Amino acid sequence: MERRADADRAALVGFRRREVMLAEVERAGFRAARDTGAADWAQQFGAPFASTNPAANTRLLVAERPGAS
Repeated sequence: MERRADADRAALVGFRRREVMLAEVERAGFRAARDTGAADWAQQFGAPFASTNPAANTRLLVAERPGAS
């Protein structure tokens, strides 16, 4: 049963709002260094961006543990 709960939780990660994931990361003792998405990457690299693309809601949150080296 625990394994199923982990799978369900993992499946929901992509559907959480940016501020919800930030709170989860901070609750786990990390600090967000960057939180960017497909629109940010398209702008950074001068690539076209279509909000209708299924990958348009992809995000990458990079976090670090304060005091770790």
